Amino acid sequence: MIFILFNSIILLFLLLVFILPNFFGGTDIAGVFWRSVWPLPVLLALILLGMDIFYRYNYRLFYLLEREDWPALVLYLEDRVTKRGRYSSLLVGLLANTYLVLSDYRAVMSLETKTAIANPGLVDANALIFGTARILGKDYGEAIRFFEGKAVKGKRGTAAWVRWYSGFAQLLNGGGG
Repeated sequence: MIFILFNSIILLFLLLVFILPNFFGGTDIAGVFWRSVWPLPVLLALILLGMDIFYRYNYRLFYLLEREDWPALVLYLEDRVTKRGRYSSLLVGLLANTYLVLSDYRAVMSLETKTAIANPGLVDANALIFGTARILGKDYGEAIRFFEGKAVKGKRGTAAWVRWYSGFAQLLNGGGG
């Protein structure tokens, strides 16, 4: 529904850009106007086309997310990530978070192992998710060891969260490491 509404608004805007110069200045001024701004509607049409292609390519993912069908989303993402080997930060993070929603901590750990083999940098990029699975699985000692070995680079503020989760795991573990 949002996709249709978005396309409708953009198409209405493009239509207005095409029609309004004729109403305000007549065909003579509209011709001058179009010779100077013709790239704008072409650019907007290309952006709309690119977004439509992106949406169509990821339709199943968006559909499953919208329906909150977590088991079906897991199957879909497992196919894309582990079977097809498309280990991207976005897909690995989404799959790990979906496992967490389903409280399947062992699956998160299995995903971490597979990710470490396929693309080790993604483990650090998704350290918060993988460490959270250890905490939620009540393996506090392992969470502490996991977070101590992570010097997370990339997203701003992630290192502070890694330190926070490490401290939280230590607190849950009784204060010791």
